[in-house]
Amino acid sequence: MEISHKLDKGICFFYPKGSLELAQASEFGAYMKKVVDAQDDIKGIVFNFAKITSLDSVGIQFVVDTFKKMRKSGGKFFLTELSNDVMEIFEMTNLDRVLTILPSDEDARTALK
Repeated sequence: MEISHKLDKGICFFYPKGSLELAQASEFGAYMKKVVDAQDDIKGIVFNFAKITSLDSVGIQFVVDTFKKMRKSGGKFFLTELSNDVMEIFEMTNLDRVLTILPSDEDARTALK
């Protein structure tokens, strides 16, 4: 899995590419922890899923766990740019009612102001 990130005024944007399944969720988690632990004040995390091609139950659990950690720490968590297929997974699990899913990174940035 390829992962990149961008930091912008206390917001960590993550850009994973490929599948988010068992092996990739562990890799993504380690990468995210390294980035987040190096920051002093994270007020939000954004997963841009524009290049996520598939997601399994482990990937969904990774997203939910990240959401819960951010909520517990007082931060915000957003998903952006989901494909129709990935959005359908979140709708079928009703997670679209719990998670904040936005069309773009700019929308997430605005929501965090």
